Amino acid sequence: MAQANSMSSHNLSRFALIFMALHLREGSILEAPFTKRHDPIFISAVNAQLAHLVSHLSIPASLASRHSGVSSVGMQKLLNYFRSYEGDIEDLLPAPPESGDAYKRLMRIMETINEHLYPAFLPKTLIPLHTLVVLEWLKGYSLAAIIRARIAYNRRHGRTVPLPKLIRNTMELIEQTARFRAPKFVPTKQTNKKDYKYKQKKQTIDNKNPPIWRY
Repeated sequence: MAQANSMSSHNLSRFALIFMALHLREGSILEAPFTKRHDPIFISAVNAQLAHLVSHLSIPASLASRHSGVSSVGMQKLLNYFRSYEGDIEDLLPAPPESGDAYKRLMRIMETINEHLYPAFLPKTLIPLHTLVVLEWLKGYSLAAIIRARIAYNRRHGRTVPLPKLIRNTMELIEQTARFRAPKFVPTKQTNKKDYKYKQKKQTIDNKNPPIWRY
């Protein structure tokens, strides 16, 4: 039952994002084809609630449409944060991965996204690790090099982590954070270019030796 409730909640959130983007773009959901299959009173009530939410948003409809998988309310919260920020605007931008302040900036960006847009990088106690792996990925480090860095880090701090677990966790960080969440929530030329090269390289090796290639 808990799993069913969780899936229902996930689906509800996904549809809410779509409806919000549609309302922003069209001004209403009443004329959308899918509404004809539902109770008009229910659809009118949903439309009224969406209109109330949209009235508090100032983000462009085009922006919401391009990012229909991201909460428009969350984007508005992030925009409000940017507008009220009084520090150096450069601190809000990702630095090149080779830069000396790349780690500090990217970690702050991830924390800001978690707080104002969406809890994408969890648990927050692992944001430093998320940041390190993303930067190593952007610098072009191989999976083996990133794993060796994790082993060395654990040794320096006196931690013992079974190697199979460490490899699985590192691969998951690369797949879920460096290749998916970072490009989605922190889009940069570096992340997109790196992922494109990864796909090309993977396709080439897959064609040569499919059973062996993993990363």
